[in-house]
Amino acid sequence: MIGEYFIYLDFCAIALFLGMIFTVIYRKSIITSRGKFFLAMLLFGLISGIADILSINSSLNSLVVYIFNVIYFATRTLIALSFCLYMISLTDNWHKYKNGPWRILLLFIPSILVIGLLISNYWTHWVFDVSDGKYIRGMLIDYGIMYICTFVYFLIALIYFIIYREFFNRVKKFAIIQVYPILIIVLLFQAFRMNWLIEIFATAFFSLILMNILERPEEIYEPEIGLKKFTAFQEDSYKAARTKKVISLVFVKIVNDVRLTSKMNYGKQISLRKSIGDLLKSTAKDFSLKGDFYYLGVGEYAIALKDLKKDNSESYAMTVRRRLNVPIKTDFGIVDLYSNVALVHCPEDISNTETAINFVENFVHIPSVLDSVLELSKMPNRRDFEVRMNMSSIIKKGLMDKKFEVYFQPIYSVKEESFTRAEALLRLYDDKYGEIEPKDFIPEAERNGTIHKIGDIVFDKVCEFIASDDFKTLGLEKIEINLSTVQCMHEDLPIHIMDAVKRYGISPSAINLDITESKDAYSHKMMEDNIKVLKELGFSFSLDDYGKGYSNLDHVTQMPVDAIKLDRSLTLSDNPEIQVMFSHSLKLIKDLKKKVVIEGVENEDILNMFETSLCDYIQGYYFSKPLPKKDFIDFLYKKKGLIKEDQALENEQMEQ
Repeated sequence: MIGEYFIYLDFCAIALFLGMIFTVIYRKSIITSRGKFFLAMLLFGLISGIADILSINSSLNSLVVYIFNVIYFATRTLIALSFCLYMISLTDNWHKYKNGPWRILLLFIPSILVIGLLISNYWTHWVFDVSDGKYIRGMLIDYGIMYICTFVYFLIALIYFIIYREFFNRVKKFAIIQVYPILIIVLLFQAFRMNWLIEIFATAFFSLILMNILERPEEIYEPEIGLKKFTAFQEDSYKAARTKKVISLVFVKIVNDVRLTSKMNYGKQISLRKSIGDLLKSTAKDFSLKGDFYYLGVGEYAIALKDLKKDNSESYAMTVRRRLNVPIKTDFGIVDLYSNVALVHCPEDISNTETAINFVENFVHIPSVLDSVLELSKMPNRRDFEVRMNMSSIIKKGLMDKKFEVYFQPIYSVKEESFTRAEALLRLYDDKYGEIEPKDFIPEAERNGTIHKIGDIVFDKVCEFIASDDFKTLGLEKIEINLSTVQCMHEDLPIHIMDAVKRYGISPSAINLDITESKDAYSHKMMEDNIKVLKELGFSFSLDDYGKGYSNLDHVTQMPVDAIKLDRSLTLSDNPEIQVMFSHSLKLIKDLKKKVVIEGVENEDILNMFETSLCDYIQGYYFSKPLPKKDFIDFLYKKKGLIKEDQALENEQMEQ
């Protein structure tokens, strides 16, 4: 006790602040803006705690007591300012203040006003007074005006937290929100027990919670190599996109990383990665650039440069590439590296986290060393690259917004001399990129598992058409549907297909399923099992893309398919050897008692080649390109000389 004041909580606060300051410095948390603001809050808290004790010590000279009171009030205000700056940085909005000096001025106005009041207090005594070494409250404190500054800063911090609350998980949200009830309780307690010095202890207490939950560098950094983790890159990218932060991302892929590290022990691998990280940092220092450095795994690195001049980031990227494509010195010797470097400007080139991650995945899979730095903004086929980068989100958006459509391409029967079949072909339209080719979105759909939802859409649309009166009137026998290997491997495939068939009350015999060969023994076995079940239910099958890439005659003879579709690579080839193979393939298929479907018939010359007894069906642009359902129906009505029911009624009315 000092006089009537209970000061032991201040001593506890000082001990806590000292421990936290040591921990923050030891963990090297201060290398980030948020870490520096948090350290400033702790330092101001420490000074405030010391000043709080000395400011009520009447045994000291009155001027000394006065000075310590000024220090106490000033640092208490700066604690609130530091917490506000910490929250702004924590939500990755500090760049807005760095780029707008007027914002910083507005933010500092409350602190400037408090400092001004404290300076003028020597003459006005509005804040406090000291008489015979004793502290006396002034009217600004009695009326709570001195607390307004603290209230403003904590309110700004709360607003940022509410706006960007999705940046934090449940535990981190608790760590931040607990500050406010603690402050309210302390202020209420202080109002009734003014002699209890509890405010600084409360500040130390909530700072301790913040440090233990939010300031955990082990969750952000790879300590052995001094770079941020991939998870930190994901989080930082999301924040940057959300706050529209202008940065340049430099991606580095060590092409020969796997070959090098496979011959190294763990210690040498760490040494190599640290040497590369140090090179990336030292190069940034050479250009006076600041940024964050990440290790993404398997020889992949990323640098988020905060410089706004593109020329600087371009020079940095080119220098990094040059330095990494020469032998690099490590702790255990010289290592030859081969690297690819890419440069992306955000948000100009990439505006969301998913696109950034997709870009990394596409970039790092480039197998050979590039001739120069890959700059997304200067790519001639940028649209195609962006589509590949965003394919996952394009598919998800397509499913959500119902952008997948089923087109139908007529198939000509040589025997019937008419269109008796059609192939259902999937189309995807994106509002930004336009029509997306199936060859582009199907592989990604297979990879991320959405192929099954897409397949359900196709079956539903096809079954709906088969159940319509138009299907019967047009004399169609079957609609062909393509099945991917991933779909064929799904054990619930028969259930999914039969669900649509039963829902529309149609016969399975009206559907023909096109499948493709697979090299994988497991998928081949699973495919056969599903085919067997579906054939027993009444579906027919065709082998698609025969003659394209992998074709195994043994599999062809054993697979229980009714027809084989010859790929257009055989149809359109001018190679005499391929033409010989094509002729023999036709004869072989007919000898196996299977029907032949010729794909890729583009003109009359090609058509005349295949209107023989060896061909059963012909498909291609000569007859028609794939059409939306309405256009397809109109096409067949016209070709078959039929009149639609609504058109017939209209004609009758006109005659009457």
